[in-house]
Amino acid sequence: MVSFGNVGSYPPSPFTHAATTSMAIPYPSGIVAGAPMILVALNSEVTTFTTPTGVTTWTLKQSNTNVASETDLAMYVWTTKAAGTESGTLTVTGNASGDMVGAIAVYTGADATTPITTTAASTTTNSTISTTSPSSLTALSPAPGAS
Repeated sequence: MVSFGNVGSYPPSPFTHAATTSMAIPYPSGIVAGAPMILVALNSEVTTFTTPTGVTTWTLKQSNTNVASETDLAMYVWTTKAAGTESGTLTVTGNASGDMVGAIAVYTGADATTPITTTAASTTTNSTISTTSPSSLTALSPAPGAS
């Protein structure tokens, strides 16, 4: 069975309002080799985020760069398979200063070969914010023999 593991998020709680061009997202605890991880980054002033580097290689799955004003959100979603040695923080950098929010989620019980199989996107608009985001973030494949 695929289960949600732990999450590391930025900014630390309680939320502090401070414009920045990068954020250091803590890796969640309990990461094991092969576990699927999902990284999400949002910012109201950034139009692009740089794909993070580190222990693992992150693959961009979804991005929204239609940021015309601070009422629009740039949202990027990356996925990877954990090396199992991740620790400390992962730095995510945007092309402009703004209020950033980000998180890394790790899952357990997924197939180690192809843990993340699909992504889908949708556009959400309300009176103040418009963003494109995954409507079904991912399909996680269970480990062989799991149900």
